Amino acid sequence: MSALLSTVVTVTTAGTIVQVSTTDLFCESFMVEPLHTNTGRTWVGGSNMVKATPVGVWAWIPAPSANIAPSFQVKGHFTEAFNLKDMYIDTDTSGEKAIITYLQR
Repeated sequence: MSALLSTVVTVTTAGTIVQVSTTDLFCESFMVEPLHTNTGRTWVGGSNMVKATPVGVWAWIPAPSANIAPSFQVKGHFTEAFNLKDMYIDTDTSGEKAIITYLQR
């Protein structure tokens, strides 16, 4: 049985990466969306992410607007393709959030 789940990651201090999950959290696919109230970019990457260089950056997502809801989506080809424990989020503005939606089978 498949389950579509989500979690919210808050970046308390911009420039300090935040791990999506502190325990193994395997999924087949995932989507990262900045919260609709965000005003700056949202960054997605690994534990070595440095948005200024951009070493370890997988994607940067612009701030949403009234007519555009940007996201970053990845689809794997097997059940446990990705471990969200290996994914980190950063933002340009302190206190902003990202919604991580993921599919588990």
